[in-house]
Amino acid sequence: MNARAFSREFDLPGWSEQSIWGFDEMLECYWASRWRDADRFDAPRVSISPFHLVPTLNALARVIAEQLGIDDDDAYLALVGRSPLNRVRLPGRPPVRRP
Repeated sequence: MNARAFSREFDLPGWSEQSIWGFDEMLECYWASRWRDADRFDAPRVSISPFHLVPTLNALARVIAEQLGIDDDDAYLALVGRSPLNRVRLPGRPPVRRP
């Protein structure tokens, strides 16, 4: 893998603007830190450290979805900067689970 380190926002309603995620160049894996809008703590409510060795963006979305109780697709959209609230729903698709 030849990726560079970075960090980005997490675009999910109800989760603070200080919530971020990124890539650790040395460990070659993704990480995430999440705060709810109402949180007043220094430490994030949900933390997926680089030491969890999450190797792909899809895997990070699945871990976040599991921890937040949301759909995998919604977690992925939040990571790439597309709010799940703006997602086009296909007929027959179940509604989004909200935290």
